[in-house]
Amino acid sequence: MYEKRFGLRHRPFPATPDSRCYYPATSHEHALAHLLQAIQDDEGFALLVAPPGLGKTLVCHCLLERLGPRAVSAFLTNSHCNDRGALLQAILYDLSLPYEGNEQALRLRITEFLLNNYGAGKRAVLLVDEAQHVNPDILEELRLLGNLESGQGKACQVILAGQPALLETLDRPELSALEHGNALLK
Repeated sequence: MYEKRFGLRHRPFPATPDSRCYYPATSHEHALAHLLQAIQDDEGFALLVAPPGLGKTLVCHCLLERLGPRAVSAFLTNSHCNDRGALLQAILYDLSLPYEGNEQALRLRITEFLLNNYGAGKRAVLLVDEAQHVNPDILEELRLLGNLESGQGKACQVILAGQPALLETLDRPELSALEHGNALLK
């Protein structure tokens, strides 16, 4: 309907994020710059926090585009993982790696991949969308992945994108080991 009436090439407001429709609003560009700086500074953990509907997922897609081929990434759009094994399987699946086995085998497979990737001079970025749904046990596993180092830097950098409830979860005493910077969309 819109396309014909206004002479558009594609639907103007798709239900799913489309980076072709990205408008570089100041708040989005600020958030992207903050996340890119966190990656460049080799921080293990970074946050993107905003209320629903402000474009967190779209910013994540734009971030991956800006990283380009110099980074390997896993983008978990469904953060409803029941346990650590399910999280590790989801990461391996998104990296197109075998995702069968017990939890420790999965963890070792990811660790080996990340260290080899880092040894080859590439970054690894793990984006977790809708992170307000992630439970503390899963956050601890993500923290451990973000702490994985190889000589001169982090073998994996974790970015959590979520609604403000995520900040409340991260303020829990048992998660005090998580250090994070915030990129806020307003």
